[in-house]
Amino acid sequence: MTYSRVFKQLAWFAAVGVTATLTHFATAMFALSYFACSLLCANLLGYCLAVAVSIFGHSYLTFRSRLTRQVVQRFLVVSLVTLLISQGLLASIQDMLPSYVALALAVVVIPALTFVLNKLWVFTLVRGH
Repeated sequence: MTYSRVFKQLAWFAAVGVTATLTHFATAMFALSYFACSLLCANLLGYCLAVAVSIFGHSYLTFRSRLTRQVVQRFLVVSLVTLLISQGLLASIQDMLPSYVALALAVVVIPALTFVLNKLWVFTLVRGH
């Protein structure tokens, strides 16, 4: 794989990731503000919408891969693992920081692990549309 291709993947990963992160954060803040959800509930709602943005964006833009059943299953495994990490992080820091700071930290910490798992495990199965 050329550096140019990796750079393009990282650029698309960042663009899709920023879009998913903004979706996550905005949805969670909306749920906190208008539905009186707990922080963990709001994070879960935001995370679910962000997963939808991510799977389509990363499949079609970042990794140029078809959405096969196995790709979707692996993507969901990675998403659930990173959700558990995110929820665990929030649960451990929610009493130490304001909700918006804790939530911002949670949606920034996960991306590096997610990129590696997606690149090396999820989207290695099928390339091309």
